[in-house]
Amino acid sequence: MNRAQKMAWFNLIVILLGFATVLLSGFMQLPHLVGAIEVVVVFVLVFTSPVFFRKKPGRVSFDERDAVINQRAMLIGLSAAFGSIGGQIAVKLMGIGLEGSVRMYEVIALYISGLICFIVAKSVVILIQYGWGSRDGEK
Repeated sequence: MNRAQKMAWFNLIVILLGFATVLLSGFMQLPHLVGAIEVVVVFVLVFTSPVFFRKKPGRVSFDERDAVINQRAMLIGLSAAFGSIGGQIAVKLMGIGLEGSVRMYEVIALYISGLICFIVAKSVVILIQYGWGSRDGEK
């Protein structure tokens, strides 16, 4: 398993654990501040994953195939994020109309959900593409 796969698995696990803790805090009726702190912790862990999975000195960890996989994953991740944000905006417009207004936390939640869609889609695409194109017994 190479570095990109390890980071993708790490990101998916952290996001799933973050969702679980946010749901648990919602069921336990904890204050909204706890949920906000959990979201911040999840994003800090996700964005520092390259620190946890450092490049090993003296080894080539990124070749042409990895560059193509990363480029496709970024494209699909961005498409998922923009699709998610666009879909949520369309639903809001249909629900409240052009004259309505939304609360500020809804706008922030819109962008956070788009970022989560990007991370999840990118990680899943990386794992799928490495799984399809594996050779020499490496999966």
